[in-house]
Amino acid sequence: MHVVARTVFRAGAAAGACGAGSGLLRCALGGVPLALANPPLHLLRLLGAACDRDGVADSSPIGLGFARFGVGVGGGGGGGWGRAPTATRALSSSSGDASGGSSSPADKKLAAKRLARDPTRASGVGERAAGGAARGGRGGSGADARDGGRGGGGGRGGGGGGDGMGRAIALNKRILTEATPEGLLRMVADELPNFNDVNVATVFSRLYKLSSHRSFPRNIAADDGFRGLMARARTMCADGRLGPQAVANMIHAVSKMSAAGRLAAADSGVQEMLAALEQRAVRVASDMEAQHVSNTVYSFAVLGRQPGAQARAALEAAVVRVGPGMNAQDVGNIWWAFATLGREPGAETRAALEAAAVRVSPDMVPQTVANTAWSFATLGLMLGAKSLAALEAAVVRVGPRMDPQAVANTAWSFATLGLLPGAETRAALEAAVVRTSPGMNPQELANTLWSFLMLAATQSRPLPACYPSLWRVASGLDAVSFKNVGLRILFHAHMIHTELVSGDVRDVVTFPPWIMHEAREAWMRNAREGVSAPTWVKDAASIIGELGVRCEVECLSECGKFSIDVFLPVDEVAIEFDGPTHFFNISDGGKGAAPGDASRASTKTPRTQLRDKFLRRRYRTVLSVPWFEWDVLRGSAEKTAYVTEKLRAAGVSFPAPP
Repeated sequence: MHVVARTVFRAGAAAGACGAGSGLLRCALGGVPLALANPPLHLLRLLGAACDRDGVADSSPIGLGFARFGVGVGGGGGGGWGRAPTATRALSSSSGDASGGSSSPADKKLAAKRLARDPTRASGVGERAAGGAARGGRGGSGADARDGGRGGGGGRGGGGGGDGMGRAIALNKRILTEATPEGLLRMVADELPNFNDVNVATVFSRLYKLSSHRSFPRNIAADDGFRGLMARARTMCADGRLGPQAVANMIHAVSKMSAAGRLAAADSGVQEMLAALEQRAVRVASDMEAQHVSNTVYSFAVLGRQPGAQARAALEAAVVRVGPGMNAQDVGNIWWAFATLGREPGAETRAALEAAAVRVSPDMVPQTVANTAWSFATLGLMLGAKSLAALEAAVVRVGPRMDPQAVANTAWSFATLGLLPGAETRAALEAAVVRTSPGMNPQELANTLWSFLMLAATQSRPLPACYPSLWRVASGLDAVSFKNVGLRILFHAHMIHTELVSGDVRDVVTFPPWIMHEAREAWMRNAREGVSAPTWVKDAASIIGELGVRCEVECLSECGKFSIDVFLPVDEVAIEFDGPTHFFNISDGGKGAAPGDASRASTKTPRTQLRDKFLRRRYRTVLSVPWFEWDVLRGSAEKTAYVTEKLRAAGVSFPAPP
């Protein structure tokens, strides 16, 4: 027994000194060195069995050694050998939210097997007995933080012994079994000074799960007990007690309560806590596991909170590191988060996410497939060849199980990216449209109609056989069923049909009676309102004027349906100044491999191509001034020469010099 005591006490002391997980600790057990970047579970079980057999006291050298790993011995630490399940995964919500509240079938089978071996797993994150009641040393590495085992979030100072750990475990059991919000908030008020980091994180998670309860406060941020809990969370962020899992779980819980309308995210106390958690995330991101990274990034997006530069860099680096271990839901959630925040991932992050998407695509559920496609399209990122092939195969596989939103979002994504799916993918998608269109809401219906017309107009493909039936469904709805954006989309679809692809329609199409009234007005109102010319457009217009050519800035077309950046009425020339959103970012090979590289802007988006088609029907010439050509011009002389050359190429006549 003395060998065991010396082994654990020395290893525990080393862990307390340098932080478990911070290096290679050597343990001379039977003369065999062991890597203790958190003690291996089999070693702890072996030593724990010896402790239980011999009745080791918490105050003994071996008891103190276990305490430095946050593990009790004997009766007080019996729960310490089990591991708790990972944090709750991001739940789905409407309109492009990240997928799925349920794990994949493989995850469920694995969880069931683990539960059969160790029933203590069912008790959740609060049962990670080794994870932090007494909390000696700095806690565990990211791998253990996820499972809730040895050390997890990490605390400072020496071992607290079995009593402190036992008290925290008892508190966690009470937290997890509390069935009402008011009961849990009373417990917070009574026990807050006794909460350790695991208790605090567990309360946040439990409150989120109780947020649908009828007695849950209308705005929990105004509750005094919750404000005290937020203050304690800020303190734990500042003194380094919160580990990767705790940080991820708390941000996730806040985002979910906010999304449920139960927490005012704009509250100053909430914002201060989120700022503290964000700073803590910078420190612990390097230890986060895939699910921690996914939940953290996803939750920032749900909150509409743009991470600061440091947090963004740390989380992107974490995405690159954990990419090979991500599951399908992790990948889908992170892609959705980047798209929702409108932030294109860096080159290395994007490569890691694309590789992960290809790898996990066979495991994606319909919502994840749709969200991944939606994310690429929303960010304007053209898929690489491997990513596109994997996505198409996934659509074929999950098509029969897609709901109306997934079908509409997938069709919209292909159209927005200008990607004509292969024959098998088209057949699967069209079959899904036929099956789900009767249940589509107005926005989904408008997006699906627009998508088929967009591909027909830009890719010269015939409209599918189901196309007329979509208009029949739309005709059965009133204009008031649609939001303004839906009306605009439908009128755009109507213009594409009547001006660009009417000859390809296989059957008689009946349009809603309001298409030329409410829908048309919604489109034209959008064209004439809120238009403001950017500086570079004004600069170019000024140069055109100095050249003696009459021009108008931000004017409406004669039909009133289009706003034109610069119009030359004498020569019937429309000039469009196209910024980065008018072009794709291509991910593999050719022009555009590197984000920020001006040469990437060589392929116009289908929306821009379609705009040019409409304008060419109305004007003699349509000129495009790409942002990447204008950005390289230095000084007025270069800009004047560029504009002059553009106008001459378009056949614009210049007045004779005096």
